[in-house]
Amino acid sequence: MKKFLLLTIFVFLFSAMMFAADKNILLKVPGITWPGTAYRVSSTLKSLDGVEVVNTSVPQKEAYIKYDDSKVSLQQILIALEKAGYKAHVINNKKWNLI
Repeated sequence: MKKFLLLTIFVFLFSAMMFAADKNILLKVPGITWPGTAYRVSSTLKSLDGVEVVNTSVPQKEAYIKYDDSKVSLQQILIALEKAGYKAHVINNKKWNLI
């Protein structure tokens, strides 16, 4: 009986981890106009629990973000940027294997 209970708990925990996945998005952030704004966008996003990687590009005015969608949503990311004074829209939200 103990083995069955332990197995059930293990399966439950493992299945919960499978539904939490890292997601990757590429945002167009027109407000990234110089390195200072790129730093502000990066630091704003990195302060969110669940955001794992942020790479910004000044020439392309883009931000690549890798995040754990069980901790933070895309909506929360966009709201955080807006509160910091930056409008953004999703260019691409495919699953990438860049990092």
